[in-house]
Amino acid sequence: MSRIEHMFDPPASGIGLLPGEGPEYHDDIDVSYELTCRLLADGWTAPDRQVLPDDLEQILPGPYLAAVVSSIDVSELNGHDVVRLMQARSRLASHHEAGKYQAMAEVAYAPPSDPDSGVLRSSEEVEYAAVEVAAALTLTRRSSEDQLSRAVSLTGSLWRVWESFSAGLIDLPKVRVFEHALGHLPGETVDFVLDSILGEAAGLTTGQIRARLSRLILQADPDGAASSFEQGLADRNILVFSNPDHTADLQIRNARPEDVVAARSYVEEIAR
Repeated sequence: MSRIEHMFDPPASGIGLLPGEGPEYHDDIDVSYELTCRLLADGWTAPDRQVLPDDLEQILPGPYLAAVVSSIDVSELNGHDVVRLMQARSRLASHHEAGKYQAMAEVAYAPPSDPDSGVLRSSEEVEYAAVEVAAALTLTRRSSEDQLSRAVSLTGSLWRVWESFSAGLIDLPKVRVFEHALGHLPGETVDFVLDSILGEAAGLTTGQIRARLSRLILQADPDGAASSFEQGLADRNILVFSNPDHTADLQIRNARPEDVVAARSYVEEIAR
């Protein structure tokens, strides 16, 4: 028996049976049983390497896909299957990241409690929820506030984006693009834009999504696009980050094109 086959022990009465031929099992036993049956039936091995299931791309992110990818030794795959495994793990990572944001959104409305408390939720965001998130995930206050805001948006007005995220169709960088562009817009505008682009987002880069969103928002709500621009300008700020080599990075957020040109000229001038 191979190393992979040792990872999941099938029920005693079901050894060697194909799925559907033995007794029914539920929850985590189903994952172990089905995976073991597939391993015993298909082997997932060739004379000189491991192989991935033919339907790997159709397996939804969740415990079964996690069990499949965890049973594979990447060093025993050929180049084609290494790429497929990378894609499967990326879908699974997005699924779990979406789950983290879902839980984070619950923290926003969950009053402080002890281990024996019942299930309590507030009708409004808890005042110090960002502090709770920061402490639990060892984040800075700014990072926890940003992520908590994203979590609330994803489980609220951007729930369709969250669904694609949880299904592994889009990753976190793409989610951030959607949130930044749509998080402050009215529901009807969000729906129009998502109807036009969300189904294609899996095959687009973040840059392509950003450009498409700008055009779609302008098409859906020209006045809203103008107000978004004004709101963005109101949120302009400059960030400075120190580097280990004693240099620093300068970042201008929500800048106008002329702001960027002016900043570049200033940096070039002081660098002379």
